Amino acid sequence: MPLQPAVLGTARLNNFRLNYLTADQAADRATHVRILLDGVDVSTPASATRVLYKSVQIRDLVFDAPNTCNLTFYGAEPRVGQRLEVWINSADPILLFGGELQTVSRTYKGRPGTVIHPATAIDDTARANRKRPLLLFDNTSATLIAQTLILSYAPGYSYAGVELGLPNVTVAFDGSEAGMKGCLTQLAKLIGGYWYFEDRTLYLFVTPPGTAPDPIDDTPGRFLHDPPITWAIDKSQVRTRCYGKGASTRVVD
Repeated sequence: MPLQPAVLGTARLNNFRLNYLTADQAADRATHVRILLDGVDVSTPASATRVLYKSVQIRDLVFDAPNTCNLTFYGAEPRVGQRLEVWINSADPILLFGGELQTVSRTYKGRPGTVIHPATAIDDTARANRKRPLLLFDNTSATLIAQTLILSYAPGYSYAGVELGLPNVTVAFDGSEAGMKGCLTQLAKLIGGYWYFEDRTLYLFVTPPGTAPDPIDDTPGRFLHDPPITWAIDKSQVRTRCYGKGASTRVVD
């Protein structure tokens, strides 16, 4: 082995096997995050706009509540309205977030010359909610209603996630629902179902699509160890006494 300090020289990785990976490690290292801005991968060194990875925060809420993403760019300034997608995995990509930039700020970090752009994005619910449907349906399948809403008021979106054979309902959309979001929420309540948008596709269903999640039990690996799961008892909101004042009426002798 060459007599060369480990901290010096370009050969140090090979000399000390610091770049050696087992088969399991290599498969794990292949998993990485890709961030696309208007279809351009901004996670590559050649991109004019880059992302501070530790700044990425995705808030994924259940069903009809829109998901949000907070992140910080540097380099070329992004624009409000640009399409943002966050993917994970190389071999079998999974979309973690899809939407558009809603706010873009400009500030600096450390020195005034180091300009960064904190930004927030909202999922496809916001774009689909731009128009107010005005439609009347009488004894019509919720499947057909959802398909009509997408075709008429959300161009560029798909209804591939709408469950087939949903129950018939009667509903009138008069604009008071404040957009597509209110219409779909009203429709879901009528059938006892749920809805959400993902990758410009509407999902409306009674039976949730996809594979059922694993049960929450003590199987090793089900819970994250960092941060550890916690359990606590809090009695600060317990009431031991409640006072009430009843109505009174004057009685004439």
